[in-house]
Amino acid sequence: MYTTSLSNEQQALVLRTWSRLIPSSAEFTDRFYHRLFAAHPDVAQLFGGTDMARQGSRLAHAIDAVVNAMPRLDEMTPILAELGRRHVGYGVRHGDYDAVGAALLETLAEFLGEEWNPEVESAWLTVYTHVSGIMRQAAVAPLRAAG
Repeated sequence: MYTTSLSNEQQALVLRTWSRLIPSSAEFTDRFYHRLFAAHPDVAQLFGGTDMARQGSRLAHAIDAVVNAMPRLDEMTPILAELGRRHVGYGVRHGDYDAVGAALLETLAEFLGEEWNPEVESAWLTVYTHVSGIMRQAAVAPLRAAG
């Protein structure tokens, strides 16, 4: 079971910075996917035929859900695990999570500008590591059971 070690200060940083980005979430997610696909064209292939505006909206809602659940983030474990299992079916590989994490942090840095600092980066990295860890673990669990 994953537990997050986010301090109250880190939670406040993530919440404050995400709240600042909500009004530009469509532009944010568009830039995120552009950055991700430019650096990892193989990941872009997983989205062939996808309505990217709708996908961006889904991503923004997912981030919002995680950010707003931070005080009780561990309660989201079943939802995140199911999401990780579904992503296997989409063709997502273990290493793709690293690419997504890098693109997310780079996009956050771009959009937050001078507000981006080592403390904000650490807080977001902790959240992403927690979320992606649950998803990765769930993604390999079916493989272990089958093997």
